[in-house]
Amino acid sequence: MLSKILSVGNKVELKKVANPIIDDLIEIGDSHKTYFSQIYDIMDDNRMKIGMPIEAGKVIPLEINFRYDCCFYTTNGLYQCRVVVVDRYKEGSIYVLVVEAITELQKYQRRQYYRLGCTLDIRYRILDKHEFDEFMQTPDKEEYANRKPMEKGVALDISGGGVRFTSEREHKKNDEMFLLLEINYDGDEKIYGILGRIISCEELKNKPGTYEYRVEYRNMQGGVREELIKYIFDEERKRRKRIIG
Repeated sequence: MLSKILSVGNKVELKKVANPIIDDLIEIGDSHKTYFSQIYDIMDDNRMKIGMPIEAGKVIPLEINFRYDCCFYTTNGLYQCRVVVVDRYKEGSIYVLVVEAITELQKYQRRQYYRLGCTLDIRYRILDKHEFDEFMQTPDKEEYANRKPMEKGVALDISGGGVRFTSEREHKKNDEMFLLLEINYDGDEKIYGILGRIISCEELKNKPGTYEYRVEYRNMQGGVREELIKYIFDEERKRRKRIIG
């Protein structure tokens, strides 16, 4: 079952299954925490090895016999099942959890993408209604967006569905924008021109005059989204390797 759908390297989210008896004995924040990892090996139709989660440079040794709801990011979409941790140990330089699937692997329809924390300079420009209509009808969208000066911002995290960034310019929720995201991927500089819409905005309390925005992508081509997702997963894998050594 597992080997037909999942692959080594697939990203995994683990969320502990609520247990009223045990949860009363631990911190609430820990009992509902989501951990991130990836598949290290698929042992058979029901068992797999995943790397122990790492946070702030520290390995998180999840407890044996605890159950977790897992979400797997595959090339064919999201899948989910429930697992139980049956073993944990160090294999070479990798800290490993052995988990056993205790429910069937099913397609997951959640419209959410894994977010990669980052610090990337971005450029963007807000489009008013007239500009937006012109923009949508213009073949060379990057050239059109660059006809006027662009604002500067700093991306705090990116995903296949959107970006969170800060800027010293104040904008409004539902503002349409064109943003340029520059990424260094496998030694190549790639620039993605993306249309987006602000879905939330707030002034930072600890930094007046700086605003944080969440933007969802609009009308993104499938190939661009897949490239971004692949970059995000590969970058996260590289970070894990650097931490583990």
